[in-house]
Amino acid sequence: MQLLICNLQFTQIPKNIVMKSTLIIYSTTDGQTLEICNKIFSKLNVSESSEITHISKAEGLDLNQFDKIIIGASIRYGKHKPELYEFIKKMLPALKQKKMPSSQ
Repeated sequence: MQLLICNLQFTQIPKNIVMKSTLIIYSTTDGQTLEICNKIFSKLNVSESSEITHISKAEGLDLNQFDKIIIGASIRYGKHKPELYEFIKKMLPALKQKKMPSSQ
């Protein structure tokens, strides 16, 4: 499994560029991860079919309908919540079909 660590800089994407359908999945302990995911979502010019959802509800979604998937998860005492690992393990075939972000 790859771990993508990025330094987020919130710049507005030009209005004439619309991201394809994007799903942002979050797992949070105290609500901070949800706030960050909402901020990311607000900066993306996403299509109407894009959404943000809690990880517990994401298992019921057809991940194939989304072009891009972003997963945000809190870290508590150096560890992610078990639900994150369970979700990734269960949804790995669908997640592997998505393109990984590139720094290029």
